[in-house]
Amino acid sequence: MDGVAWRTPLILAVGAAAWTTRAHSVAASTRLLTAMGLATLVCVALGLRRHRSGRPLPAAAGPVEPVLLLGVGLGAVVMSDAARSIVPMTSTVFVLTALVALVGYPVTLSAVVRMVQGRRRGRSGDIVVEAGLLALAFGLCAWALLSHAGQPVPFPVMLAAIALPAADVAVLVVTGRLMSLPGERPDSYLYLLIGFLGLFGAHGLQAAAATWSLPWTSPTIEVLRVLSFGAWGAAALHPSMEHLFEPLAQDPPKFSRAHLVLVGIAVIAPAAVALAFRAPRTALTFPVGSAVLAVVIAAHLADLLWDRASVEHRAEHDGLTGLPNRTLLDDRLERALAHARRGGTAVALLFLDLDGFKAINDRLGHACGDLVLQAVAARIGELLRDEDTVARLGGDEFVVLLPHLRAPGDAVAVAERLLAAFEEHFEAGTYTVPVTPSIGVAVFPDDAADASALLTAADSAMYQAKDVGRGGVAVYSAELHALVQARVDAERRLLRAIENDELELRFQPKVSLHTGAVTGAEALVRWRHPDRGVLGPGEFITLAEDTGLITALGERVLELACAQAQIWSTSGLRALPLAVNLSPRQFVGSPLAALVASALRRHQLPGRALELEVTETAALDHLELTVSVLEDIRAMGVRCAIDDFGTGYSSLSHLTQLPIDVLKIDRSFVSRIGQRNRGESIVAAVIAMAHGLGLSVVAEGVETADQLAFLHASGCDQVQGFLFSPPLSAARFEVLVRSQLVRGPGQLPDCAPALEHHPAAAAG
Repeated sequence: MDGVAWRTPLILAVGAAAWTTRAHSVAASTRLLTAMGLATLVCVALGLRRHRSGRPLPAAAGPVEPVLLLGVGLGAVVMSDAARSIVPMTSTVFVLTALVALVGYPVTLSAVVRMVQGRRRGRSGDIVVEAGLLALAFGLCAWALLSHAGQPVPFPVMLAAIALPAADVAVLVVTGRLMSLPGERPDSYLYLLIGFLGLFGAHGLQAAAATWSLPWTSPTIEVLRVLSFGAWGAAALHPSMEHLFEPLAQDPPKFSRAHLVLVGIAVIAPAAVALAFRAPRTALTFPVGSAVLAVVIAAHLADLLWDRASVEHRAEHDGLTGLPNRTLLDDRLERALAHARRGGTAVALLFLDLDGFKAINDRLGHACGDLVLQAVAARIGELLRDEDTVARLGGDEFVVLLPHLRAPGDAVAVAERLLAAFEEHFEAGTYTVPVTPSIGVAVFPDDAADASALLTAADSAMYQAKDVGRGGVAVYSAELHALVQARVDAERRLLRAIENDELELRFQPKVSLHTGAVTGAEALVRWRHPDRGVLGPGEFITLAEDTGLITALGERVLELACAQAQIWSTSGLRALPLAVNLSPRQFVGSPLAALVASALRRHQLPGRALELEVTETAALDHLELTVSVLEDIRAMGVRCAIDDFGTGYSSLSHLTQLPIDVLKIDRSFVSRIGQRNRGESIVAAVIAMAHGLGLSVVAEGVETADQLAFLHASGCDQVQGFLFSPPLSAARFEVLVRSQLVRGPGQLPDCAPALEHHPAAAAG
């Protein structure tokens, strides 16, 4: 149906254009144009309902649906055409109808800017300023040209005649930005561009007619308008309207050679045209316009410089504390080592890790933890020399760079002074929080020969300080080398496992307590180690987190899950969503939404085939970023879940901010069911609260019949656990699903015998 519906406006527009070329009545063709405009608005409304209704918007696109704003802007153009069909055209009517149309342009421009922003993160100031710059340059050129070639006309008519195509230029510039975004572009973009080009042509011809004493309208102008309406109607109804905000893998550059050429043209063209056509200088129009053009150019350059400075600062500094980050630390460390090699001095690194900081976050909340980190950063900075650097690597890890040391022992003295400074508690809002650091010390050239090795040595010494006793100082020694090497070897083995397909998935069924049917599965990763056999996640996930490999591991798990879902889909297995766990680092270390979209597209899966789980603490570590990413993911139809609920912040205010569909009750709460404590009350309260928020509830770790009975009685939606099934290989899970017979609520078919004797399961 969609394949026919979106073509209808194009067919009607072509037919109306053909009739217009043969029409002998201007009034009749104008009325037909108005009818086409009204039909376009109907198409926008239908497109909104069919393709955009219920779809969450990316945070960057704003709170109002851009397609709705586009309809409002087009409505002003339709109103202008309707007025022309009712009132005989005169100079006054032309100016007034132009003003009506111009009122809608800021709304139209805002709609297209929001479409760009929905895919390209960041401020939109550069787009708006660039559009204004080129529109103003076009207006000055048109003024010079028409003043030279046309007949003298009243100033309001000239201004209205030029303002309309100039406004079209502004919209076309932003639409061009939309079309130039990398990656796949929806066909709706193309039809929007065609519509705006047609309107620009019509307004340009109309401006020429107004200044050359030609008839106010002509068949060519009307045809261009009709075709524009048809293109906009097709854009609104096209099925690609559903994918307006598919995120980009990476943001495009804000300034390129093409932008440089456009700005150069905008600067040179008005003066060149004015000289070529000897534009009259008696009026103030051209001088004032040129002055405004200079101001807009200055604003554009200032915006670009601000963006560049802001990007550079963000790239080199931590957003929370304002301290240098790893990038800037590496640069300064390399410089310090080069100076030390020439001067024969020492350089030291102090690696600080705050003891028990996670408990502060869990007990007092994320906001309090952030205040503590800011206070720690300020206190460390107060104790250092101007040439020293304190950097935050992430989480609760800080590194102090001490260049130009006369003796290695000076570094230990600084470390002890820092340790003493932590004896005074930190003020964090209404709380007074005690914090202690574990500090590792490493010195160049005694402990390492280059920057990377020096940082590794300081990190190893810090872990030694934690092992000895928290709140202490440890100096790197040769004995630590073996431990460091073992860690490096383990990291290499894990990287090789990710690259060489040594990872595989197990699938733990999720069971509906309403129907007893298997309604999905959680994909759990295993490592088929060449020497140690199959390893569970507890034996390598921590290593992946510590070494930064968790991002690559998460991408691989997502790929394996989507590949298996595609296999089951093509084999005729009923569609069941697969849940994949996300790591906190995947939100900040990779374009997560783009990766999910790419995986779904590559394996030809709908969004509903996937469910992504993020832990409570991980979601709130970077709340604004998490909300933005989850909104982008949900816009694809993918369901999002909070995993291990109750083990982190447990804040209702935070929970209501997260765009999620499912809440998973942690097994630590489920295990308390049937015991004489408050566990059952907590579980029942969580289920009721989640349902009140419109969320589905899954209880994990269900192992006893008593737990199942209580969860069923409390209204829990789904369960998973060893009471029903352990994590299964793909073959065993498929046998389970194919052989299952749906029974009453809270029951699962006894599939164990079938699994044991089914030939397909033997290999699993």
